[in-house]
Amino acid sequence: MPHLKGAGREARQAAPFRHRPPLDGVRAVAAMLVILFHAGIALFGHGYVGVDVFFVLSGFLITSLLARELIGTGRLDLIAFYARRARRLLPPALVVLLVTAVAYQLVASPVAILENRGGFVAASLYVANWFFLARAQDYFAEDGQPSPVQHYWSLSVEEQFYLVWPALMIVLALLVRRYRLRPASIVGILAVAGLVYAGLVAARDPMGSYFGSPSRAYQLLAGATIALVCLRWESTVRAPRRHARPPRRPLATPWLIGSIAPLGLAAIAVSALPWNGDGSAYWHGVGSVLGTCALILGLEVAPDSLTARLLSLGPARTLGAWSYSAYLWHWPVIVIGDEAGLLAAPGLRRTAVVVGVTLLLAGATASLLERPVRRVRLNTVTRRRVVTGLAAGTAVVAAASCFALLPVSGQAQKVLAQATAEPEHLDKAATTSGGEGATVLLVGDSHARFLFPAFADLAREQGWTLIPVIESACPWPRVEATHDDGTDLDCDAFRNRALRAAERARPDLVILASRSVVRRPVRVDGELLRPGDPGWLEDIERGTNDFLSSLRPLAEHLVIIEPIAETPRSMVTCLAEGKEPSSCDAPAVDHTGTAPVEGAWRSLKAVTTVSLDDLICPKGTCPSTVDGIVTHRDSNHLTVPYTRHIAGDIDVLLREYGVVLSTGTADAN
Repeated sequence: MPHLKGAGREARQAAPFRHRPPLDGVRAVAAMLVILFHAGIALFGHGYVGVDVFFVLSGFLITSLLARELIGTGRLDLIAFYARRARRLLPPALVVLLVTAVAYQLVASPVAILENRGGFVAASLYVANWFFLARAQDYFAEDGQPSPVQHYWSLSVEEQFYLVWPALMIVLALLVRRYRLRPASIVGILAVAGLVYAGLVAARDPMGSYFGSPSRAYQLLAGATIALVCLRWESTVRAPRRHARPPRRPLATPWLIGSIAPLGLAAIAVSALPWNGDGSAYWHGVGSVLGTCALILGLEVAPDSLTARLLSLGPARTLGAWSYSAYLWHWPVIVIGDEAGLLAAPGLRRTAVVVGVTLLLAGATASLLERPVRRVRLNTVTRRRVVTGLAAGTAVVAAASCFALLPVSGQAQKVLAQATAEPEHLDKAATTSGGEGATVLLVGDSHARFLFPAFADLAREQGWTLIPVIESACPWPRVEATHDDGTDLDCDAFRNRALRAAERARPDLVILASRSVVRRPVRVDGELLRPGDPGWLEDIERGTNDFLSSLRPLAEHLVIIEPIAETPRSMVTCLAEGKEPSSCDAPAVDHTGTAPVEGAWRSLKAVTTVSLDDLICPKGTCPSTVDGIVTHRDSNHLTVPYTRHIAGDIDVLLREYGVVLSTGTADAN
């Protein structure tokens, strides 16, 4: 396809796109990476890059089909394209979704069902990536129940690509014909621009980079670029014009290009394996995308190479043919198996069960559903329109069916309404004021976020100003914080924002609250230290003194709210099942490093430390409800209704510690 000229002699020589056996092997590699990663095999700690491989492969295959149709006919039959996609993808996806809904309802708690049934609806309508992105940005999801259909996010990204890419291909063809541009160059530039955009998003919003369709576009466009490069090579090398000057070889010799296939396969492996470091998913994705591009290019140019022959072996081709169904089934097998208590801890036994059951279901689905459906002929316009219309209608019906298959009792809905209530939007409530009294700056992580409603009510009632500076998962001590899995958190911007707020407001009082400081590892000189490890407490103390030394000149008084006690389990599930509230009460527990950190904070001079433990969990027991109000939204966060309910008690407790907020200034002894 030199210039997408539908009437040109070269264009008419574009060969139909036929099945490529080695690409089945590529599918098999991608599917196994994802399955082994989700099964918990440490060797494939970054096996999620299998999804990146799928995206590149999808961009390559779809663009190859569309470009050849444009070349051969000068047009695209969009209805036929969507009908083929629906016939190929929709039946297995919706059947697995409905079967999963039935199985999940049998084993999951009411809390899990209420929390996750929206994901089933989103998956049915192919907007799951946006649903899970919104949920990932809700801190409640961190302690929430895993969704058995979360993996549908990648299918949603692909379907959204399929929806818009054919139309963009038509625009591309018009531009190419008018301005004599090279389509591979245009799409390649778009892919690079998408790569840069995804990197910028990843730097500030890792979840947005992971789930967002715009951030994944570069992977699909990378595959599209390879498709156009291969098509140009094919039309130039295999079918040169008659009476024309011998063409310049566009890609060097086939042998040389074919030799990059094993390098591409190695790059995918390196991106997936743990010794490649703990970098962000973005950089692992970039490595796997480049590797997949090299692998596909090598296989296309040298289809008889050793790598191509290995990827065309019977087992690889069979697994590749089952890869779509295997991907659909593997995550429900894991989540439902865990919910039912049928799976062992991560290890070889668990992996063997997951892989065995997944392949059994995938083989049955491929044989009994995928293969027969593909025989449905789309040889008339009427058939294509009917299939396309049925696909859209079936998706809507499936969404409604999933909702009906996952009922939740009124009691569970009442409990969850309290447990999942969100605090006031902090951006809109940057300053909550009831008058000309004291100015209070509230700084902290998600625990400060859920204390915010109580302090906001006190501010309105007593006439003082409250300024929140809050970032979930970020401790206020100046340490190199990480997620539970050891990936780094960027909390410096949050702390700098707090210091700027203090410099502007010159608050009478700063209230500091964090539990993440005793829940998560920190990185010290490149080494990951978990609570209780040698050197961990010293780093927390150093980070505490470092931040407080910057804050002291900007505020009159400093108050530290000590980490609240946790519970060994969420009490919400017990309440949602309709059990007697007293039977749902749970003992208060603390993480390993809590007591040492609290001791270090209490020894600080010119700082008041306040414990809420006796208020929230009197005598070491945390009640599940108080005056009919659910107290905890999970194992370590309070609910918004409860924090507002105890606002007066918090005020009294602060006064006992010498902190008085209702006068013209805030006093702290």
